[in-house]
Amino acid sequence: MPYLVVMDGPQKGRRFAITESPIRIGRVTGNQIVLDSASVSSNHAEITKNAEGFLLRDLGSTNGTRVNGQRVTELQLYRDDAILLGDLPVSFGGDDAPVRRDAIPQPAASKPSATGEIPATVSRASVVVASSASGKHASASVPRDFKRRRDARLLWVSIILLLLVGVAFASWKFYHALFGHG
Repeated sequence: MPYLVVMDGPQKGRRFAITESPIRIGRVTGNQIVLDSASVSSNHAEITKNAEGFLLRDLGSTNGTRVNGQRVTELQLYRDDAILLGDLPVSFGGDDAPVRRDAIPQPAASKPSATGEIPATVSRASVVVASSASGKHASASVPRDFKRRRDARLLWVSIILLLLVGVAFASWKFYHALFGHG
């Protein structure tokens, strides 16, 4: 059965089975998978079963959806895909989850060495296979510009609120000056 595993935060380690289609993911009640993270939108994404396996679709989320480091709006999922919903990392897995065709293990000469070094000739997909064979899930990281974008948004909201307060005060002063109430 396919599933999502939360890799960080208060729900770290929690596994959500994908038992229906489509299955909605978000921060609020009403979604089949409810994730406790401020960076996850109310209705963030959905996973639908199709002929090829499972399709992940972003539902216009504020902070976006990334799979294996790439921002996506719609993408086929494969076993051990590292997904970022906002800044919350989750991993897609399960026996029924399709395996990426280009993730076929490489010949012994290009597998990671005993020291853990990965030869330059090994593709990223092979690294995911190697890490999943050891029982570890692929890790996901927060995009570098995520915090900067969130901080900039907070600054603009503060500036707009100050401007609105200033306009309201000026309007009040103008009204009282015009009609002599004060």
